[in-house]
Amino acid sequence: MTKIDRQDMGRLPANPKKMNKVPKGAMLSQLVSTARGARTALSARLSELGLHAGQEQILLALSDEEQLPLSSIADLLGVRAQTITRAITRLEAQGLVFRTPSQEDGRVSFIALTQAGRDIVGDVKKAVKKVERQMLRSLDKVQQKTLLRLLETVDIELASIATKRSGG
Repeated sequence: MTKIDRQDMGRLPANPKKMNKVPKGAMLSQLVSTARGARTALSARLSELGLHAGQEQILLALSDEEQLPLSSIADLLGVRAQTITRAITRLEAQGLVFRTPSQEDGRVSFIALTQAGRDIVGDVKKAVKKVERQMLRSLDKVQQKTLLRLLETVDIELASIATKRSGG
């Protein structure tokens, strides 16, 4: 395995003629580092609301729907149902969501926001918006849109890889 010099990771050459030579591993390292930094910044804001990282995604998904099956929330967020079950249990204990068993299938639970859950969604959206504004403040609107398109393209490729590996 090639040893990657952490000093050079994510740094592009100062000479524009060498811009096409990105150090090996720099792109993935930078993506991981950026994602971690964004998550840390958002976690700090969420903790002020009494929430943990990841819970905001569930609350936001539910804010667009009256109720969702637990499995649909897991699919939307790209995680296993067991992961969502634990997070839903925590949100339920906080009084932000409630479960309703399906009348057709006892194995299925529908999740919905309580009034307290609906009330906190606005604060969650503000927290997300504030972190986005802070982390993107050095980019103009065109650069922000370009970055979003590039990240969406990378995300599609990663989903394609995951689908191939799972045999789908």
